[in-house]
Formats: sequence, C-alpha cells, structure tokens
Amino acid sequence: MQICTIGLLLILTFTFNLFGQSKVVGHYWNHFFSEIQLNADSTFEYNWHLDLHGSWTKGTWRSRGDTIYFHVVPIYDTLSIIKNNGMSADSIILSKYSNPRRITPQQLTEVTLQSIEQNRIVLSEKMVFKENKLYEIKDGRLVTEKRIVIKRGSESDPWYFKSEEQH
Repeated sequence: MQICTIGLLLILTFTFNLFGQSKVVGHYWNHFFSEIQLNADSTFEYNWHLDLHGSWTKGTWRSRGDTIYFHVVPIYDTLSIIKNNGMSADSIILSKYSNPRRITPQQLTEVTLQSIEQNRIVLSEKMVFKENKLYEIKDGRLVTEKRIVIKRGSESDPWYFKSEEQH
C-alpha cells in the first residue's frame, strides 16, 4: 500500500511540474532588445539585437515552482588548419552560428568581422515567472525598477512580456 501511495505522489508531482512548465512555454520580449523562446522540450533560445550588434544563446531550462533555471549549452565550430608539415589539425572555437560547422581560417576571418556573437550578452541563470512575465533576479532580488532604454532615452519596465500580450 505504501509503494502505491509513493507512486501516486510521484505521478502527481510529475504531472504538476509538466502543467506548471506548460504555462511558461512561449515567446518573451523586453524593451531592451532581448527575446527569449522557451520551448516545450525544455530548450530555449535567447537573442539580443541592437542596430548591427547582437548576441544569441541556446540551452536548456527547467522550472521549480515559479523559478526558471537556464543552462547554457555552447555551440562550437571545428576549425580545420593545415600545418606547415602538410598535416591537418582541428580545433574547436565558439560558433557565431546556431548550427555547428567545419570552417577554414579564411572563413574564421570573415566570421570574426560580424558583430553577432554567441553569449556576448549573458542571460541570467534564473528568472521568476509571475503573471505571464519573466523577471530577472539580481543579488537575490527581482528586478522591477524601470530602466532607461538606450535608443529612446525613456524609462521602461525591465521584465520580459509574453508575446500574447500587447507590445
């Protein structure tokens, strides 16, 4: 009887976590040129773009209560180099693209000129989901004070809005 009770408790806990997680799934944006896509398969993509500069990050996420935890999974390219002795050698470098590739030193030079980089703007390790918004946590506290938007010079709310809400 005790094993059945434990099993039922585990199933209910698992179902509750899935239900809670499904409320969080979606696309979020903020007034500071950032977007987060939380997918149902527990993966995420974070993007930040301002003029010709940008940053992106991919990884996995999980929720515990109202807190969302992010785990960044870096993506690497394989850099193929031909040494002076004619032998080839491979090295891995942080990719500028969201899919890993094999590149040459010449392609690396071309890629280096771009202003979009992986993990250039760091995503918070955890956020709080509250009222269909994502709040960053800084020094153990929710970030709720308005901040100045660079391009507009006016203050805006710092949290991420779910896309169903009006911009």
